[in-house]
Amino acid sequence: RLAAVNGLASCMAEQHKWEKALSLAEQSLEAESLQGLPYLIQFRVYELRKQWQKALDALRRYYERLSLHSSASFDRLIDEEKTLVNLANVALKAGKRAQATDYFDTLFTFKRGDADRKMLQKALLLSIELDDPKRSVLLFERIYEQFLPPNEMDEKYREEIDEVLSMFMEQEWYEYVSGVYNALH
Repeated sequence: RLAAVNGLASCMAEQHKWEKALSLAEQSLEAESLQGLPYLIQFRVYELRKQWQKALDALRRYYERLSLHSSASFDRLIDEEKTLVNLANVALKAGKRAQATDYFDTLFTFKRGDADRKMLQKALLLSIELDDPKRSVLLFERIYEQFLPPNEMDEKYREEIDEVLSMFMEQEWYEYVSGVYNALH
């Protein structure tokens, strides 16, 4: 029965019959609160509506139950890494910068520091916005260390590095920027 209700809710969400989809997802959760698919359906509906805070709440509730096992057959799961990426991105869209940073940190811990460049850049921009010089420098060096002295500066990344250092200057982190430019000189 839950598989049928969830399947119907999913179809309603994709057909933009959002109120019906949300109602069916709620009915499904009332019958079995440990399943994950209804939360993912709610997340999808709120994401399509661009209701970022509600999307974040639905995905967070899904994440909190990720390790629990449901008696529902055909329950759908997305892995923890993808969930954390989605949580960080939706938190950004919802304007929850500090919360997004926490999700990025959890993701880095989960991946044991082996995050891709794009994710590291998002985290760097967030840490600059949140006025966290220590974390910003750490991320900057992690992303660009191969292009900073004593290594040769790759022209492809010169503009990118200058842009980040300009953001550091706007935050008045002069000492670090001065050190990088002196080393480059």
